Amino acid sequence: MAKDKISSSGACVSDLESGYKSRLEESKLLLGNGYYLSSIYLGGYAFELLLKIIICKKLGLTDLPSCFTIHDFESLLYSAGLSDERGKDPKVSANFTYVNSSWSEGKRYDNPSKYSVDSASKFYAALTDSKEGGLIPWLEQIVAKI
Repeated sequence: MAKDKISSSGACVSDLESGYKSRLEESKLLLGNGYYLSSIYLGGYAFELLLKIIICKKLGLTDLPSCFTIHDFESLLYSAGLSDERGKDPKVSANFTYVNSSWSEGKRYDNPSKYSVDSASKFYAALTDSKEGGLIPWLEQIVAKI
C-alpha cells in the first residue's frame, strides 16, 4: 500500500513528540503531588505515544495511521518491530511486563484510593529509570537511531 493511501488519524509526529514529553512531565508532577492514579494513567500514555512515534519514523510517515490509534502496548511494540529487541535486556523485558499488566485505557475509571505512592513510584521508575531498564530511555535510544 502506498503511503499516500494510508488513512491518517490526524496526529502528526511532531504533535506525538510534544504530547509524549508533556504526558511524561505531567506524570512526574502528579506523582509528586499525590495524584497516584493520574500519574500512572498519563505515564502510560507517554509510553504509548513514544511507541507510536517509532512506528511512524520506521515507516517514514509524518502522520500516525488510523490503524495505530490503539492502546495495546504489546501490539504497538510488535508494530514498532521491537518485540524481539525487548527480550535482549531482562530489565527492559521485566519493566515492559509490569507496565503492560499495570496499565489500561480503562484505568481512568479506577478508584484513586486504590493507588499509593509506592505503586505510582514503581510504575514511574519502570518507565524512566535508565539504570534499571526504564522503557522511556530505552525507546529514546531507539528513536535517536532512526
